[in-house]
Amino acid sequence: MQTRVIPIQLGEVIKIPARGLSPIFERKLHEKLVFTNPEYERRHNAGLWIGNIPPTISCIRKVRGYYIIPRGFYYELINLCHKFKQPYKVVDLRRSFPPLEIDFHGYLKEYQQQAAEAVLERDFATIVGGYKTGKTVIALYTISERKQPTLVMIPKLELLDSWYRKIQIFLQIPEQEIGLYIQGQKTIGKHITIAHTSEVLKYWEELADQFGYIILDDAHRCPTRIVTQIIPRFDSMYMLALCHEFTLQDKHFQMIRFYIGEPVYTIDAKSAREGCGVIKAEIVAKPTDFTYSYRSRADYLAMFQHLMEDQARTDIIIRDIEEAIQKGDGPAVVVTGGPIQEDIFYRILSDRGYSVHKVSIPYTFLEEGSEKESEESGDLSLSEPRINIPDDYDVLILTPRTLASCYTYLKKVRSVFLAVPLYFTDPLLNALKSLSTMSGNGGSKNLAHPHKKIKIFDYVDTNIGLLTNYFRMRSYNYGLPPDVTLKQSQKVSQDE
Repeated sequence: MQTRVIPIQLGEVIKIPARGLSPIFERKLHEKLVFTNPEYERRHNAGLWIGNIPPTISCIRKVRGYYIIPRGFYYELINLCHKFKQPYKVVDLRRSFPPLEIDFHGYLKEYQQQAAEAVLERDFATIVGGYKTGKTVIALYTISERKQPTLVMIPKLELLDSWYRKIQIFLQIPEQEIGLYIQGQKTIGKHITIAHTSEVLKYWEELADQFGYIILDDAHRCPTRIVTQIIPRFDSMYMLALCHEFTLQDKHFQMIRFYIGEPVYTIDAKSAREGCGVIKAEIVAKPTDFTYSYRSRADYLAMFQHLMEDQARTDIIIRDIEEAIQKGDGPAVVVTGGPIQEDIFYRILSDRGYSVHKVSIPYTFLEEGSEKESEESGDLSLSEPRINIPDDYDVLILTPRTLASCYTYLKKVRSVFLAVPLYFTDPLLNALKSLSTMSGNGGSKNLAHPHKKIKIFDYVDTNIGLLTNYFRMRSYNYGLPPDVTLKQSQKVSQDE
């Protein structure tokens, strides 16, 4: 007898007809969704009083001829249908809204990008990672990609400030536009609303039809009622849980898996800490007054062009270069955004009598693919192009790529000026890390300055959210909080 096609209704829960299922498919469904209660098992094995603790936990129930299943189980359900040849069709009843204008103003680290991509491949998912591993930023990136009004549920008020601050930093949503359901305050934001779980328990009926994306932060700390009774009231298109490390025996985590989504990415703590404080330099961070009407990534190239040609910004950097050389913090390297900015700095500094040289990578080096060859062979010497650098100079002008390729030639350098706001890619980070080791950090390899750290002058364009975020990421590599870095630099300037 041919098994009939079953409709899978996907809304706030999954509903499938209880009749017409293949016997083996139905049996496997119960095997997956009914499991031993770990607390009951622990007490039973230890000979402790069990009381009214149920021996099993069931995540499937039968109501009026339908099986009701939590929708975090959706992908496993589809896998079971394929595995046991159960024909099906999906009736999607989830709630979605017209796309909102939301942009992400930042840059993800490699592991964050991998985690974000894993989340975006699934409509229902969980990210697992320890504290301060970047889960919030990953979640914000997915909000910008899904462009749905989002409800963020938090079980602790201590989480509010972090979300509030990062929403403004990374999504550039003004404070007054962020919705709140906290301690009696009830406002729904156009883009994002943050709600304490206790308020969601009270007012879920007001919230249930307002969102296309639900995020549950610190899901492992949320009351079980939120996961098993309130989450199933929302028919949003997407759901995401942010969860701390867990054990497979954890009953609450099993609930999170079934009611919100399977874990799609586990953040490695070592990856999250990688790059922290690796640049051992004296950081001089200076805010600029540069401004531009930047709204989205589409404006980036035009903004960058204006930044490189901005006279007031250039004047600040030129003045700092001259002061550094006069104080004995030369020779200096100026990292620019390309030929236009290189020419500007070369002309001004040369006219003022400094020995200035522009350094570029030979075309032969780029054409022969030496970088790729060196990676494949493991011979780093292949990645070093032959570059002519004079023995005596005041300033070298080069691009980030050139610096990443020829930093081993720059052992005399005492100061580095980041004339453009950069995201430190791995090659550039490695170059700056090596320069700080060669030219400073006490006991250095630079015999002329054996105990003096290299200086890195970092210019922070605080009027542009994206560029401020780039500085925050650079500060992580400096090993200093960005606000502290700026304040310390400003204090030094005032003292001088």
